[in-house]
Amino acid sequence: MKNHVISNIMKKQIIYIFLLCTSSLFAQYPVLTTTSLSNPDHDDQHSKHGNYAIDTNNDRQQYVGLWRYTTNDLLFELKIVKLDKLCSSTPPPTGYTRKYSFIDGVVITYKLVKNGIIIYDNLNTIFTNTNYHSWGYVEAPDDFLYGRMKDFNGGATSIFTITNLNTSPNKIYFDLSSMAYSLDRPKETYQHDVKLFTLPTGGIEMIRVY
Repeated sequence: MKNHVISNIMKKQIIYIFLLCTSSLFAQYPVLTTTSLSNPDHDDQHSKHGNYAIDTNNDRQQYVGLWRYTTNDLLFELKIVKLDKLCSSTPPPTGYTRKYSFIDGVVITYKLVKNGIIIYDNLNTIFTNTNYHSWGYVEAPDDFLYGRMKDFNGGATSIFTITNLNTSPNKIYFDLSSMAYSLDRPKETYQHDVKLFTLPTGGIEMIRVY
């Protein structure tokens, strides 16, 4: 089941390769068409040029908040905030028009503390819909949030899923893939004997803080 979900997400990420629009370009990009993310038929027009895929059912709301995971030596907090009209843009081949689209999604920040030492903390950073690093969205009929998340210390960006646990409205299952990732720095700057990810991978349960 997990491999099936990851496979589907990777296919989606091929479609939604988000390259951030700059603020100046964003202002010039008109919405040409609109679609609904709640369309159970998986409308393949969500990412077409000039389209705005709208969260008409507000399916993102159930994931919004601050979530926490703790062990004896680790504190991991994840903050999920709704952000409408996230902008993506694909650089065109020479002589062609730049492609762009919009989608209602979420942006994610986090705090990571190991053995009492803060490894990274951008929880209070405020992002705009043209300036973000980690993001996700919900598309029917899927019952989970998915997207890409940047591990700032590890220097990698990977796909993730977040599922609401039916056993409790105040618990989620966060699964950051240690396989489907891209490197954020030149390959030669990484050490082979150093673990790539500093964030928890492989799936963890998190509780709602607020």
